[in-house]
Amino acid sequence: TTQGDVLYRDGSGEARLAKGTAGQALLMNSGATAPEWGTAAGGKVLQVVSSGAIDQDYSSNATSYTAVTSHSLAITPSATSSKVFMIFSFNARSTGTANTYYTLYKGSSNLGPANGFTILHDDNAGSDTEVQCTLQFLDSPNTTSATTYALYAKSAGSGDSARVNNKSSDSVITLMEIGA
Repeated sequence: TTQGDVLYRDGSGEARLAKGTAGQALLMNSGATAPEWGTAAGGKVLQVVSSGAIDQDYSSNATSYTAVTSHSLAITPSATSSKVFMIFSFNARSTGTANTYYTLYKGSSNLGPANGFTILHDDNAGSDTEVQCTLQFLDSPNTTSATTYALYAKSAGSGDSARVNNKSSDSVITLMEIGA
């Protein structure tokens, strides 16, 4: 054996796998009978785009989803097979007694209802109660064009407001391209 070699047990005894080269990962061969060196596939973070702190206050009494001003961010995937993992962290507040809802959009498409992750700020928490919220979602944009993701909000009752960052709190948006 030589420095860096790997010893493993094959069907009849010890076997030697010579050391790999820089950047290679130890994998299992296609027959699942022995280790081999190769290139690890997928799951790598290829790029990260972040908004930094967003401190703008937003308020809307719309009863249909409307874009939260300044809470959007674009990413340009390097491959059509890449996925985009998004994290939207913000403070939500309801004024009045109606429930408020927060969701994510890709362009003009609501990602929330079809995927079951819309946040509800329950009116039972009380008027003017602020809560820290985080929406996370893994999307498959299937494009190498710039793709914009945005936070949207609505109120269940007219006259009541869905608010974001009302008490000088900051929001942060992070988008990560994940290699296939």
